Amino acid sequence: MLKIILLITVFFNFFLSFFVISQNKKSQNNRFFSLLAFLAGIWTFTNFMTGIYSTPFWLESAYAAGSLVITTGLIWTLALLNKINKTKIIVLLSFAVFFFIASYWSGFIAKNYNEIYLGGFTGQPALGLYIYTIFFILIALLILYEIFSAQKKEVNEAKKNQLLYVFYGALITLIISTLTSFVLPSLSVFRFGGLDSVSFLIFLSFIAYAITKHHLFNIKTIATELLTFAIWIAVLFDLLTQETWRGRFIEGGLFVFVVVFGIFLIRSVIKEVRQREEMERLAKELEKLNSQLSVRTKQLTSLKDFTTSLIKTLDFKEIIQIIVNGIVERFGYAGVFLTGVSEDGKYLYPLAISKNKPVELALKLLPKKLEEYKEEIENNQSLSAQAIQTNSIQISEDFGKFFSVVPSVMLSGMQSLIGFKTALARMLKIDIDFFVI
Repeated sequence: MLKIILLITVFFNFFLSFFVISQNKKSQNNRFFSLLAFLAGIWTFTNFMTGIYSTPFWLESAYAAGSLVITTGLIWTLALLNKINKTKIIVLLSFAVFFFIASYWSGFIAKNYNEIYLGGFTGQPALGLYIYTIFFILIALLILYEIFSAQKKEVNEAKKNQLLYVFYGALITLIISTLTSFVLPSLSVFRFGGLDSVSFLIFLSFIAYAITKHHLFNIKTIATELLTFAIWIAVLFDLLTQETWRGRFIEGGLFVFVVVFGIFLIRSVIKEVRQREEMERLAKELEKLNSQLSVRTKQLTSLKDFTTSLIKTLDFKEIIQIIVNGIVERFGYAGVFLTGVSEDGKYLYPLAISKNKPVELALKLLPKKLEEYKEEIENNQSLSAQAIQTNSIQISEDFGKFFSVVPSVMLSGMQSLIGFKTALARMLKIDIDFFVI
């Protein structure tokens, strides 16, 4: 029974490896997870082979593959959380390669083998097994810590749930693997060998739950590929068990047919899913454009209202005041201040300011009337002068930086009274040059 479960685990590992990499070959996260699933399939297969051929080679191969699986698991975790870099990959792979090679050294895992059976052995553990155990546990703890801490910090609810189920799956899998492959054998308890590979099914189950409940991957594509792989395995098994050449020929032709048909079916489903995703993306872009169009419409309506109001009057001061009041009313600004540029282009002078109680109170802070002030443009570092000189937008949360002729303390006090956080200066051109704050 355990052999059948191991073969099923091998199948699911290879299937998951193929599925993930087919979704996005360029994604670093997908590549590392695909590699993890592939190595887990090899690791499970080596455990399966210890039950077929009871030799030290397959047992040592299981430990060698295990070092690659646990290290790749940490690399995938870091890639999933956007914490991976080349230095970390090189360091981790160096440890993995060392334990991979060391597992084949005579006397590293065990001083002697009394019996080798499916997923385990009886005998005298060697020092290398204890070192390997420490390495495995440290990597396992790092994986759990990284996933757990990221899950606690995540604000997106969907991603938070995904990480939670990945954490649960990894926790159970790593506990079982650590106990059955390292801790118990180092204590000369060998009865539970083989369960470490089976425990990977638990990890896959939690991934599957995250898929169906929290859209980790596309379920329609998974179902199609899973069914196709199952048909391939069934037909291949039937082909290998045929005893006559006629039966082999028929089953061989059927196998070729289902493989070709399955490939086209998977491709068509992936294409359909991608088209649907593209349609959803376009729908979101259209919604965004509609939102922008609504803003533009509002601006054009404001311009039309301004124009209508301007036509009804010929007084310049009234025109400017209408523009100022209209900007405040239409766009919800705390206040608007228009200054004009003198005919010689050397000075800024007040034209109009929006009228409301906070602004009127703020103006009382000035030692003289607003219209008496005049700001020099040339060689002036105030943001108002800079907006004119560079024909650019100047933004600051400190209103005191916008004018040099008024003490910055007074301007900051005016900012507090009016109640705005950010000020903006921009040059506009109509019949005369002026800019808006």
